[in-house]
Amino acid sequence: MIKIDWNMLYLSYLHTKNTQKFQMTAGIKVGNPPTTFEVLIDTGSSNLVVGARNVTYKPTKTSVNTGDPVFVSYGAGSINGTEFLDDVILNGVTAVNQSLGVPMVSSGFVQFDGILGLGPSDLTVGTLVDKPQTAIPTLTETLAIQKKIASPLVALTVPIASNPNGGSIDFGAPNPKKFISDIKYTPVLKTGTPSLFWGLTQSITYGSKKIEIMNATTGFVDSGTSLLLLPTPAYQAYVEATNATFDNDIGLLKVDDPKKLQSLYFHIGDNTFEFTPNAQIFPHSFLPEIGADPNSNFLIIADAGPTISQEFGNNTMYAKEGATRV
Repeated sequence: MIKIDWNMLYLSYLHTKNTQKFQMTAGIKVGNPPTTFEVLIDTGSSNLVVGARNVTYKPTKTSVNTGDPVFVSYGAGSINGTEFLDDVILNGVTAVNQSLGVPMVSSGFVQFDGILGLGPSDLTVGTLVDKPQTAIPTLTETLAIQKKIASPLVALTVPIASNPNGGSIDFGAPNPKKFISDIKYTPVLKTGTPSLFWGLTQSITYGSKKIEIMNATTGFVDSGTSLLLLPTPAYQAYVEATNATFDNDIGLLKVDDPKKLQSLYFHIGDNTFEFTPNAQIFPHSFLPEIGADPNSNFLIIADAGPTISQEFGNNTMYAKEGATRV
């Protein structure tokens, strides 16, 4: 029997916070002497990007300029720059020679300095402009390859509105302090666009009458998305089931009486997960940030278009590089 020290098995990087109200960020240290960058936590991408806005990346004695141009496109922005290799420090543990995208030009970075991509490494293919077939090791992979963690696994605990500083990232293994029941697993997708991400298949029903909102459909988990996005047919079924109306000024669904809302049920593999009425309501304390009346009742469910769904609503998500399940 081999006893593994929990401090070695997982790196709990606490103080994940929501500085923009709708996006999770955390501070990471890069270089020697280190500079702290506030980075967006994004399971929908896989590159580590620093120096995009407020804090400039300055090479130190541990920096290596590979000279390789980097281009990464996001849903709402992009970076164009150069790849560096450098030390990345998390809670005193160092990933040596981690690939960084250092922007010369960037867009879409409003209140953070970069992005920590926690998706599969396949998402990095094509981001090295002159090496379009090359995958870049993610931070999770680098930590595992260098034996800093026991397994290339990352667990994300999402902060909630009432405790915006209560999130965490755990590398290497699930933190037993973060869950109270057995972890449920489901196979990740191996084909189609969602297979590039932490993709899964799920169906959705609504309320005690089990109204079908969405039959078995592929989608992916994206911590960089603050809304729960459904394919257009499912979105329309949800609107009909809830009697919600679309507010053109705010751009979200709205209900008059939230007490009439019922739970959504996500059927993933052999498991069913309840998404309560309260979870469907946009946090009232954040409504002034989008120009809405704090006493109104907006919903976080939105239209993703006709072909794909993104599911973001679980408090905790576990994913492993090269894994067959999440």
